[in-house]
Amino acid sequence: MTTPTNAAAAMPARSTDAEVAALHALILHQLEEDQAAEVINIPLAGKSSIADHMVIASGRSSRHVAAMADK
Repeated sequence: MTTPTNAAAAMPARSTDAEVAALHALILHQLEEDQAAEVINIPLAGKSSIADHMVIASGRSSRHVAAMADK
């Protein structure tokens, strides 16, 4: 029986397209619920090895933005 090396064990499992889509939808829904302003979605799939989407949003005040970030 072979055991994974430390490097292989440290690598996170690759998410499926369905998991990525579900997480992306959850984030966009939560930002809508939190009344985020100017939500921008930048698709990165195939362009970046570390992310599939970049979501940028702003709020009405620093306190509003901090509350959204804490969630």
